[in-house]
Amino acid sequence: MKQITITPKLCEFVGALIGDGHMWTDGSRFRIGLTGHPKLDLNYYNYLSDVAYELFGKRPYKFKVRYGGLRFTLQQKEAFLFLKSIGLPSGPKAKTITIPKSIIEKGWGCTSSTVRGIFDTDGTVFFSKKTYEESIYPTVEISTTSGAMAQQLRDILDQHFFRVHKREQIRKDGTGSDYHISVYGTKMLEKWFNEIGSSNSRHMDKFLKYKKSYKGDINNRHSYAAIAQWDSVNSATL
Repeated sequence: MKQITITPKLCEFVGALIGDGHMWTDGSRFRIGLTGHPKLDLNYYNYLSDVAYELFGKRPYKFKVRYGGLRFTLQQKEAFLFLKSIGLPSGPKAKTITIPKSIIEKGWGCTSSTVRGIFDTDGTVFFSKKTYEESIYPTVEISTTSGAMAQQLRDILDQHFFRVHKREQIRKDGTGSDYHISVYGTKMLEKWFNEIGSSNSRHMDKFLKYKKSYKGDINNRHSYAAIAQWDSVNSATL
């Protein structure tokens, strides 16, 4: 097995685990897993399979759909122990997870790659009306149940000159809160995809469609008609 080090590619994989992943061991088996949408995340999981092979020299088991979710399962002790050594927890982590300090200390290249992985698993791009006739105003948003990570993401994005907003949504059933980290508007959308990017086609397709329709004129409402209709149709499948 090749030596594992902290690289932007590893950090992107870490970000995906932070978003929709888990790590589990019983002392003899060491599993790294993710759960996603059976259709919308299939291409992305194929990409992550290639990333896992590049990083660890091993691919996950054949994907399976269980309890309505697409399962990505990689079993490798060395990868598990390395990820744990840089700060990823095993077991329940949803409400306490943060980007590990060991990654933050590597600088923006590794940090932005981690944010990309989080966005590709726990994020979305959507369009609202605001003051326009159609739903054309873009928002990039990450949702998490970890208050600590929400604040961490807000601080990281603010430090890199994103106009970022954080809001807490208390669940009606009393089980806790969800936190939403958002950037709004065309300039922030462009900045996000230029500096952070996405490896998930469900996000990239929206951005590229929007960019093609935008044509540099935010007041050209006819150019937005296609993306507004496209987003409303595709959002219904998310």
